[in-house]
Amino acid sequence: MLPLHGLKVIDLSSVIFGPYCAQWLADLGADVIKLEAPEGDSTRQTGPGLEPGMAALFLGSNRSKRGLVLDLKTAAGQAALDRLLATADVLLHSIQPQKLGQLGLEPEALLARHPHLVFAGLHGFGEAGPYGGLPAYDDVIQGMSGIADLMAQSTGAPRYMPTIIADKVSGLTAGLAILAAIIRRQTTGKGGFVEIPMFETMVAFNFVEHFYGHHFDPPLGPLGYPRVMAPWRRPLATADGHVCMMAYTDAHWHGFFTVAGAADHLADPRFASIATRTTHIDAIYGIAGELVRARPTAEWITLLEGAQIPCARVMPLAALENDPRVYLYGQDIGLFGGAFKATKSLAQSFPGRVIDSPICEDAMMGSAIGAALQGMRPVIEMQFADFSTVGFNQIVNQAATMFWRTGESCPITVRLPSGDTATREFVIHPGAVMIIAIRDDGRLVMERQYRYPVQQVMIEFPAGKLDPGEDRLVCAQRELLEETGYR
Repeated sequence: MLPLHGLKVIDLSSVIFGPYCAQWLADLGADVIKLEAPEGDSTRQTGPGLEPGMAALFLGSNRSKRGLVLDLKTAAGQAALDRLLATADVLLHSIQPQKLGQLGLEPEALLARHPHLVFAGLHGFGEAGPYGGLPAYDDVIQGMSGIADLMAQSTGAPRYMPTIIADKVSGLTAGLAILAAIIRRQTTGKGGFVEIPMFETMVAFNFVEHFYGHHFDPPLGPLGYPRVMAPWRRPLATADGHVCMMAYTDAHWHGFFTVAGAADHLADPRFASIATRTTHIDAIYGIAGELVRARPTAEWITLLEGAQIPCARVMPLAALENDPRVYLYGQDIGLFGGAFKATKSLAQSFPGRVIDSPICEDAMMGSAIGAALQGMRPVIEMQFADFSTVGFNQIVNQAATMFWRTGESCPITVRLPSGDTATREFVIHPGAVMIIAIRDDGRLVMERQYRYPVQQVMIEFPAGKLDPGEDRLVCAQRELLEETGYR
């Protein structure tokens, strides 16, 4: 059982900040229900994809969730959400605070109806501050929080980091804040409102090291941590490539200068301690850079590892996908027009996890392959536009190939509007989750999640095509339809 098993989270966020937070909660075992407006999350269209609405960025930040479309601009949609919140532990959103009232999400009124709820506002800026209510995206926050300036000091021109760091750091911070509120609820019996603003979060993140001399009054030094701002702080060029080396302690530098054949630098008073090396960081990094140029990368790796100095080759992104030390993927799943890779989150390898499946526990715990599979929770969405037994069976059979075989058989029965049924046997890893999404002419009309092992699941398709102009639910699991009463 994963550590957040039993926690129910309503994810009313979009893009990356909120969905990334909610994905971590889901990977750690929470039941996360992602709510989308009828037009869907914008990331559904961001990047390549095999199907319309299933683009790369959406898949990277919405793993392990159930899904529901609600139009919160309607009374029916607001009532359905309120029914969901009656049994939910957490509601997180990324809506501008001034827009909450018109959607029935005014915090005080909502918490009065659901006092157990942890209501998390993932905002661009603190609501009480001068920027409260302003819209924000990762680029804006990188520029305002000092990252673009740090890049300018390092590279000569303001620029953003080549990763959406503000979204992801703020998302992780939001997860921590939400779990802290859950722990508080265990002692007080009450939920409450939690605000996680991107701007303030990233300023605090940057000032951990870059407030530096300004921790004191009067300042004892400049803003900016000299070691990470040094021009030589980069992968060092070798005779045939580059090496990443992090000599930090006295022992590290003693070992480096020794294996580099430059032990005379050990007597330099500038490099005698961490304090003096920090003051003269440009000098020591420059010397190291010149020494490293003399030998090839493989030789440096051997020498540095022998001296117990942290080091590594520079790993291209393309190499990480298949690096044996980074097990990111299960098997490729063949779909119409290509293949989708079922990803594993590192959160699912939670230390001390207990397998919640007495059926296979002995077999799993007693085998090497079982140890490798513990914590795997693959999720896949499959779509098709042909309401036919043959078409659906083909997709289900293709999906079954994603699961590692451990000896348990799980039948699924599919019922079509015509009354036809089809049953297929799967042999899959206990605890895995599969989502089957049904599309009609590119539009999602039914989505269902399966958690294995199961005995049997019956799927009933809608009796006809949905009118795309209707202002009502477009996609839902049967469980969510029953819970919300939304039609």
